[in-house]
Amino acid sequence: MAPLHPIAAHPLAEVRTRAFRSLVTKFTGGIPGWAAADLAADRALLASAVGWFSEGPGAAGDLLADMLRLVGALAQDAAASATLVELGSIPFFRAYKEAAPPDHQPAVQAILDGLLR
Repeated sequence: MAPLHPIAAHPLAEVRTRAFRSLVTKFTGGIPGWAAADLAADRALLASAVGWFSEGPGAAGDLLADMLRLVGALAQDAAASATLVELGSIPFFRAYKEAAPPDHQPAVQAILDGLLR
């Protein structure tokens, strides 16, 4: 797996969005090397994924559901979940849940449930 975190942390929102679209496509497509266990090893990438939500739901809103599914799947992986917890994802997603659109709140709760198990 080529390191994606430099692109995922790029200062331009458009570049970050394209990087995460690519990541989601590879992850959901089952491409070898892009499973939750593989992504769990990349702390910088996990930090960038959580940071993506800081831009708010208006930033690439069409990607929001995919990013919620991605982080939700990562929260179910023990290693990724531990890293996400270390990165402060529990208080972050608790606060984010309040601001998330109502139809996305169950996905945010699923992320929290995965992180808290």
